Amino acid sequence: MDEYSYNINAVRPKVYIIASSRDKLAGSKTLKYQGKLKRKLNNDFRRLNNSLKNITFILYDELLEVFQNTLKRLQLKNAE
Repeated sequence: MDEYSYNINAVRPKVYIIASSRDKLAGSKTLKYQGKLKRKLNNDFRRLNNSLKNITFILYDELLEVFQNTLKRLQLKNAE
């Protein structure tokens, strides 16, 4: 109970948004970006992702990479 005798339940859900890919972060022109501009784009996306509380953006290619790495580890473990 708070100081006004109200019982308050606070919920802070975690949200995952799965969308897009690294190649389409800035639309159709993303593939043309090279060097510093490409690093800046990736850094800006990382900063945006880290600045949001309880919201995480996951790109399709990041998710695919995680699945592929997990599959490789499972295959190596089964081969032993």
